[in-house]
Amino acid sequence: MAKQRKKEERMKAARILGVVCLMGALGLGGCASFPAEEVPRTTMPLVSQDDRPSVYVDFRFYQGEPGAGAAEVPGAREAMHTLLDERFRNSGLFSRYTFDAAEKRAGDHVLKIRAYNHGSAFLAALSGGISGATLGIIPGTGKDEYTLTMETLDPAGNSIQNARNHDSVRFWIGWVILPLSNNTPRDALMDTMTRQIDALLADLANSRRLHQLAQR
Repeated sequence: MAKQRKKEERMKAARILGVVCLMGALGLGGCASFPAEEVPRTTMPLVSQDDRPSVYVDFRFYQGEPGAGAAEVPGAREAMHTLLDERFRNSGLFSRYTFDAAEKRAGDHVLKIRAYNHGSAFLAALSGGISGATLGIIPGTGKDEYTLTMETLDPAGNSIQNARNHDSVRFWIGWVILPLSNNTPRDALMDTMTRQIDALLADLANSRRLHQLAQR
């Protein structure tokens, strides 16, 4: 029981650290961060007006790996709203879209997008502790991983397609990286989210599902 309790305490501490790192990426910044660019930049396919469905986008952001153990991060949805609106508007794939459940119409399809922030939070804390103990002379590092999933549902609520991708951001803390501090956590997160969201939307279009949705 004692071992299980200690394990749960470590997991809780790691989750708290992860939320702190995420909040830094969403606007409180303070270290140099670099996207891994596992998901390449996407060229959005051109679609005709007749192939553009109307959708309601249900977006949520979680701390933890995909599954029952992930915890939703309060405020992250609002922090990401501008980026989401930009990516959907620029995609040109939809006749109408909304992120507001109150504006959802009877004939709208639903895109359930889930973002999960996870990674080596415990190792990042250890690395950060070493950096702090040496007054920043030895840099600390860690990696934030991001998994995005998108489930497409028809107006009746039936699931008709699932997709996911993964990317990561490497962050560094310490005096040695000060010349690179303009590479902010927020910029790295937004770059990663842009590529991952675009890739999910392009996959939906390239699968010909858009045409099927628009014809329903």
